[in-house]
Amino acid sequence: MEKKKYIVYRNDDVNEPVDVFSADTIAECEEWINEQVEGLTPVNEEFPCTDDVMRSSKTFYYEVYEGEMITEIDGVAVYSDLCYSSGYYYKD
Repeated sequence: MEKKKYIVYRNDDVNEPVDVFSADTIAECEEWINEQVEGLTPVNEEFPCTDDVMRSSKTFYYEVYEGEMITEIDGVAVYSDLCYSSGYYYKD
């Protein structure tokens, strides 16, 4: 997969974020994300996280960065600036 200017990562706050899509614009990334989460249950007031750790741990969200999420500067790992983040969703 050829990487473009913006990279979308799927993040579940447990495993290492995964590079799942890239595009030339943030708008293309947002459109792709919206297609991916269509029909999924969002984490919100109607469907909140609970004390049931197993259920609440089955959530994820998408993050968009210009380039790689983490770069190395003078031998030090540095997080890039976040360009966009979706809300949390329950995994299907």
